[in-house]
Amino acid sequence: MEHSSEDPRVIDPASQGYTGARHLEVHFEIASQCGLDCRHCSSESGSEGEPVRLDAESIARFAESLGSGLGLYISLTGGEPLTSGQFLQVSQALRRVGSICRMGFFTSGCIVTEAGMRRAIDHTSALRLREAGIDFCYISLYSHLGAVHDWVTRVPGSHECSLRSIAALLEIGIDARVHFVPLQQNQSDVGETISFLDQMRVPEVRFLRLVKHGRARRQWQLIGLSRHEQAALLREAVRTVDESGLSIEISAAGFPELMDCRPLGQGRLCQAGISLLYVDRDGRVFPCACKKRDERFCLGIVGESEILRKVRSVRREHNLKCLQDA
Repeated sequence: MEHSSEDPRVIDPASQGYTGARHLEVHFEIASQCGLDCRHCSSESGSEGEPVRLDAESIARFAESLGSGLGLYISLTGGEPLTSGQFLQVSQALRRVGSICRMGFFTSGCIVTEAGMRRAIDHTSALRLREAGIDFCYISLYSHLGAVHDWVTRVPGSHECSLRSIAALLEIGIDARVHFVPLQQNQSDVGETISFLDQMRVPEVRFLRLVKHGRARRQWQLIGLSRHEQAALLREAVRTVDESGLSIEISAAGFPELMDCRPLGQGRLCQAGISLLYVDRDGRVFPCACKKRDERFCLGIVGESEILRKVRSVRREHNLKCLQDA
């Protein structure tokens, strides 16, 4: 659904006495390392990584302090969160937080070991994740074509690992969805990729806006697409689903003028800092991952009492444009 500033459904929150979100989506960065070397990675995650200062108990305490009166949707992210030695410890600590509605993680679905071996999430690992309280995940997949995906990640065989991980997670009942980033290299086969994932019974493909951050800034001439071009691909994906009668859903982050950015609850347009928070590996809290390197947008540090006051004092219902454009 497209929105504009003239849309009569866009409510003036000041006139409505809006008192804040009824749900809150929180992303915790629990790892900085990743075995892939994706050309567009805004985090510039690599095999070495940086120290992570967040620990399981501080994450759980922060989530519990946020959750009073709200339903929490928690995502563990990185880097590659499955490389974190405390992944299961964090998820088990979060299970004790009563206000959590759903808990999941963002992953490549391809774990590269220190010896350089590539490993998918297998049936046993998927069961272990489910037992730890995980009920959904988003796996990054950049094309139905292995050559294109592996070119993006710069790790041969990563495409096969990601597909095997999706299949294993779906098989045991974890809601495995896909993150898709539009690039020059995958723009010609968006429809085929959507149809391929529908056949795998993936319930949703989420378009993530490509921005000039991290490695993408240096690779922009090679991989970059304008905002207009990316929006056109998002429209094409929606059209493919509608015209082909597919069951897969299309969602998006970074295109609030076309599609509400967060699919949870009643969130509309951009929800950064309203029903969405991002906590980086140092415990700094930001309204969205797109601003995690911009100290002007830092709301504070996990454990500070001011964070809770700031979150609960938000009175606007949404941001009219993507925070990335602020």
